[in-house]
Order: sequence, then structure tokens, then C-alpha cells
Amino acid sequence: MKPLLPALALPDQLQRGCDALGLALEQSQAELLLAYLELLLKWNSAYNLTAVRDPAQMVTRHLLDSLAIAPHLRGRDIIDVGTGAGFPGLVLGAVCPDLQVTLVEPRAKRVSFLRHIIRTLKLTNIRIVPERLEMGMDLGFFDGVTSRAFAELALFLPLVEP
Repeated sequence: MKPLLPALALPDQLQRGCDALGLALEQSQAELLLAYLELLLKWNSAYNLTAVRDPAQMVTRHLLDSLAIAPHLRGRDIIDVGTGAGFPGLVLGAVCPDLQVTLVEPRAKRVSFLRHIIRTLKLTNIRIVPERLEMGMDLGFFDGVTSRAFAELALFLPLVEP
């Protein structure tokens, strides 16, 4: 049985999603995000980085969800706590080259993936802190904090308040 609606090609899906969010991505930025998605798909089969397996769902649930906060970012330095496979921090850093992004992720397999992505895509504005935030590490000052599914707010806010 054929699906009722034909699946959009991933570049078209990304473009339409960005249009809906009011974001104007340059061609090079879209290509960077799609290269990231391709690497995520490859690594995900071996390292189980995300439960989402369908590329079209990855565009919506990971790329566009991460990009949704881009218009609301203030400042130059942000920290993404519990970034996992790089959401939203790596995505934001990829499309906002003037933004300095610190990714906090303690799990070794995810850190290896993130390092590979940063090196392969030449993302010089992103750094990784491979530690647990709960251990009380001093990260310095940031203009903003992002996170997806890290912890309940009652636990999260005291950890990032400084």
C-alpha cells in the first residue's frame, strides 16, 4: 500500500521546517546539518545514540526541534547540558558560527561521536566537556543554558544557576 502523502526529500523537509520557524538557512548551513544527520544515521546503528531511526523523523525531532530556539538566543556563549548526540547545542553551533557552544556530555560513546562530528564538519566554535554537571564542576560564565531531557526542573535549575 502506498502512503497517502509522498515523503519529502530531506533537504526539502528541512527547508520547509525552517521556513515554518521563520529561519533563513544558507545552503551551506543546510548541507552541514544534512551531513551531520548522515553521520548520525551511520553511527546510530552501532552506538545507539538516539531512539529515532527514521531520517525524516530525525529532521523534525532533532534538527528542527533544536533550531526552534535559535531566534531566542541571546549572548555569545551558551552551554548545552546533557547534549547526548548534540541536541540542541551542536545543531545551534553548526548554523550560528559566531556562537560559542560548550557541550556537556559524560558518556564516552557520545563524546567520541561528538568529537568526530566537530572534527569532520570543522566546527571550531564548539567544545566538549566530558564530565557530569552534577559533580559540581566550574564551567565559568555563560550567556545561556540549553538542555533537552536532562532532568526535572527542580534538579536542573540549581545545577545551572551559577
